[in-house]
Amino acid sequence: MKLIFAGDSITEGITGDSYLKLLQKKDPRHTCINLGLGGDTMIGITGRLIKYLRKHDDAFGLFIQAGHNDIIIPSFRQRPVPFRAFSAFLEKRGSVPTEKSIQFRSLYAQRLEEVMELHKGPIALMTLGCVNEDMESETDRLRQVYNDEIRLISKEFGLMLVDIGAAFDRELAPGGQN
Repeated sequence: MKLIFAGDSITEGITGDSYLKLLQKKDPRHTCINLGLGGDTMIGITGRLIKYLRKHDDAFGLFIQAGHNDIIIPSFRQRPVPFRAFSAFLEKRGSVPTEKSIQFRSLYAQRLEEVMELHKGPIALMTLGCVNEDMESETDRLRQVYNDEIRLISKEFGLMLVDIGAAFDRELAPGGQN
């Protein structure tokens, strides 16, 4: 069974153990196709998935995690030069963030409509894990807002939800399950 995973560096598995490699090892009957790209935003992630689906129609299921860099890239613009330079590099490469949650929701919904025209099988949206480990930071507060939008989109479209964000929130809450 072929499973497609579209996302950013977390999906790509740039650092540490790739969760896709772990899934593949746990159940080798599944073929996991990795469409992750570090630094990418929702627009790029869904665009790459749509391009893939136009050429391949043999996927059983899709997993989509998008939004981390829609939050991170704008925050880098306010930081010292190396961060600003990295933000500029990502945007020049095509990783354009949706900086308002309502814009994120609207564009994500449009992209999902196109995905659903190309793929009739199961689709799961994944919420966002922590952006940093400070739940009171501006980026993590924005992550909460974006996760709420992802949950609403999932419900609106009748898609499965993998609520990774809620798991991180429980772990990082004061007195969490550490």
